[in-house]
This record gives sequence, structure tokens and C-alpha cells, in this order.
Amino acid sequence: TMAGSGHGHNLVEQVETEAKLLGLERLMALTYVPGFFEKLGFKIVPMDSLPEKVFGVCVTCPNFDCCDEIAMIKRLRAY
Repeated sequence: TMAGSGHGHNLVEQVETEAKLLGLERLMALTYVPGFFEKLGFKIVPMDSLPEKVFGVCVTCPNFDCCDEIAMIKRLRAY
């Protein structure tokens, strides 16, 4: 697929719909393309604000000490 085809947007919307049905409070993304996710309502956050990701998965990544991905979240409902 080519950039601008809408497939990524549709995929994120489907994930968001399922997350809401499951009662999740937020979605998270690690990305190199923050502008795409900003258009969908995600906000950049510090990586350390996602301890369930960092300490659950990231610690086993070879890039753990030099990660250059951008952490983003989208709140699905108020806390």
C-alpha cells in the first residue's frame, strides 16, 4: 500500500473501536511517524509514562538503552 491510501487510518479506527468495546481507557503507540497519530488524536508522552510497555516488553529489546521511538497515547475515556 502507498502512503495516503487511508489503510493505516482505518486500521487505527478499528483498533480504537475494539478497545472501547473492551472498556480500555487508552491506546498507546510507539512510532517514528508522530504526525500520523497526532491527526488521529494521539498525544506525545514521555516513554517512562508507559511502564507497562517499557518494563513488560521494551526491556528485552536490543535498543532498550538507545530507543528512538516516540511514545504516544490516546485517551478513550476520562479517568
